[in-house]
Order: sequence, then C-alpha cells, then structure tokens
Amino acid sequence: MVTATMSTFVSLTAHCARCHDHKFDPIRQEDYYSLQAVFAGVDRADRPYDLDPETYRQRRGVLKQKRDIEAGIQPVSDALAKLSSPEIEALDEQMDLLQDRRDYLNHSKTAGKTTEERAENKVLDEQIQAADEKLHKAKERRRKMTHALLDEADQRKLAALREQLVRVQETLAEFPKPRIVYAAANYFETNGNFRPAWTPRPVHLLDRGSVEAPVKLMGPGAVSAVESLSSRFKIDDPNDEGARRAALSKWIIDARNPLTWRSIVNRIWHYHFGKGIVETPNDFGRMGSQPTHPQLLDRLAVEFQDNGGSFKNLHRLILTSAVYRQSSRENPRYAKIDSDNRYLWRMNRLRLDAESVRDSVLSITGKLDLNMAGPRWSSSSSRTITLRSTITPGSISIVPRVTGEASIAFSCAAPQTLSWRVSTARIPRC
Repeated sequence: MVTATMSTFVSLTAHCARCHDHKFDPIRQEDYYSLQAVFAGVDRADRPYDLDPETYRQRRGVLKQKRDIEAGIQPVSDALAKLSSPEIEALDEQMDLLQDRRDYLNHSKTAGKTTEERAENKVLDEQIQAADEKLHKAKERRRKMTHALLDEADQRKLAALREQLVRVQETLAEFPKPRIVYAAANYFETNGNFRPAWTPRPVHLLDRGSVEAPVKLMGPGAVSAVESLSSRFKIDDPNDEGARRAALSKWIIDARNPLTWRSIVNRIWHYHFGKGIVETPNDFGRMGSQPTHPQLLDRLAVEFQDNGGSFKNLHRLILTSAVYRQSSRENPRYAKIDSDNRYLWRMNRLRLDAESVRDSVLSITGKLDLNMAGPRWSSSSSRTITLRSTITPGSISIVPRVTGEASIAFSCAAPQTLSWRVSTARIPRC
C-alpha cells in the first residue's frame, strides 16, 4: 500500500527505504515506517457495497455497530482462549486427535473416476461427517468449560454483547444482498485466523528491515524531505485508523506539497504524448528520468492548481496547444539531433492500446455497454463483459480472431502489479 500510494500520487519510491535510508533520494528509513503506520489498521478483504447511496449509508451505520460490538467481544474471547485446566487440556488433546483424523480422511479421498473409488469416497465422507460432529460437540463442551471459569461480571458482559450482536445481525439480514468488492478494509468478516485489527497494529522501525530487530515504535507520518509540510501527523485518537489515512490524504493534496501537482500533470501529459515530461511517472527521484521541459512541468502544475484541480481545464490546455496539434511528419534534420523526439519537434505516432481496440470493436458492433459499474469479474469467468475497459477489472490481454487464423495479443501488465507504462506491443498468434 505504501508503494502504490507514494508512487501513484507523489512519484516517489519510498519503498526503497525499508531496510536503510534511500540510497539516492532524501527519504529516510523512518519515513517509510511512518507511512507504514498510516496503513497499520488496514487489510485487503471483501467489502460489501450498495449501488443505492441511502442503503449504503444505512448499512455502514449498522456495520459500525457490529464492529464495535465484536471489538468488545474480542478481548473476552482472547481471555477465554488463555483459560485452562487439566480437563480443558485433556479435551484439547482429544480435539487435536480428531482434527488429525479428519485431515487424514480428507486427504485419503480420490478423484472418484471409477465405481470403486466413488464407493470408497462415500464411506470416507461419512467418516468425515462423524468426525466433524464429534469436533463440534468437543468445541461446544470446551466453550462451556472455559465460560464457567470466567468471573460473573465478564459472563454478564459477554452475554449482553452476544445478545446485541444477534440483534444487529438480524438488522443486517433485512437489507438487500450487497455487492462485494475486494479492497482495502478496516473491518470484514472474520475468516479463521484472518480477522480485522480492532486498533492499528504497532509498527516499529526495523533494523535492516528484519522483523526480528525492532528499534523503536513509529507513529503515522509522511516524507520529511517535503519541508513545507509537517512529516509527522498529530492524531487526536491514536486508535482512530481512519484519521491516519485522512491525514495522509490531506498531506498529499495540500497546496504546499510540490510533488503531487507535478506528478498528476506529468501523468496526464504521458497519456496524451506517449511519454511524460518526466519519462518515469512513478519516480521523480535521482534514478528516474530528468524532465525534458522542467519549466513547462512547473507551469502546468501551477495552472492545474490555480484552476482548482480541474482535469477538464488541464486536458483543454494540452489539447489546444501548438505542440499537441503539430504534424507527426518526419524531419531528417531534426531527427539527427533528437531521434527519440524527446523535445517534441513533431507529434508522436501512438498506437491504440488494448483497451481502446477492444472498446472500438464493441462500439462498432453496437455491443459496448456505457453504464457505470457492473457484475463482479474474474479472469476465470466465462461471462462476456461488454463494459468499457476503464471500468472493467483486470487487463485486456487478447483480442481474438482479428484476421483469418491470426489474432492479436497485447503485452499488458498483470492487474496485481504497479505499472506506469501501457504496452502496445502486438504479437501475431496462430
């Protein structure tokens, strides 16, 4: 998350300061772990959402109640897990044996391709079901035994919280079924040992990046090299996870932050001309490219900021400029001096990317769906998705059967990777 956020919005390689101070840019190791502390209460998980804003607002309120109740239950549950007695220890051993037997039976199952194998699998399924029933009874017995060891006040507290939780779950059941998106989340349904961090996890500066060598506890912050802004955030409630991310977002969009505005206009320029004024949009540091027109970059950044961050005005300014409207005709004299056209003495010839080719084909056939949002998609899905590529998850890798027996494949970056350049390489496939 640190890598994606800083590379995307301020064009810094802050992740290179994980094990030591950045070797080339003024980014300290403390800055990296301060940024990590911003996201200390966030995980990647399935999050529900609704297309209807009012339903979504109401669901969020109920989910917040559910989170608060579960956060109150968790310390008592953790205390229960630590309680023990000779009877509980003996029961734990019995449960371990039952679990081992269940795993053994499950691994003994075959593909079931023959009648004999299917018959054997049926017997194994019956034995697995019996083991599951015994495990369930043992867990329930253990719960009652540990519950009896709690003092009376904790028992009453736990019972009251569980009663509240049941009522909240009944309220949630009344809402229409939500859609699900896999995204950053500070609350989600517990799945085994994967559960939300009820408060932001402690983040330590690690000597040489080793988890076994913590040096000191770090608070949320950003990059100290931006001297016009405070690099350490003051959070009224240290346990308020959302306040940490809000503080970073305010640091990023602050008018005194010289990086953000240059990063945005350079990225827009990149998509109009095929190359940015800085050819490495994710890295404005020493190992990135130097700007070909630094004064133009500053001018565009100021124009963008003075116009309230209007992308429409920025696009209009670029598209009506003489440099954008010039011909792409070759000039041998200029080509000898600047063969890569870094100084834009002509317009670059740009190939369509995979998404544009796909959308053009769908538009010509009348099948392009211009609606926002859409069904959940995965690379293994057999459904035909006709939404615009800009809102279709994943990358478009193949446009099938363009001419005869050939098709065109595009070298697209994997969706899970951070890539600043859209490849337009075309490879014939048979």
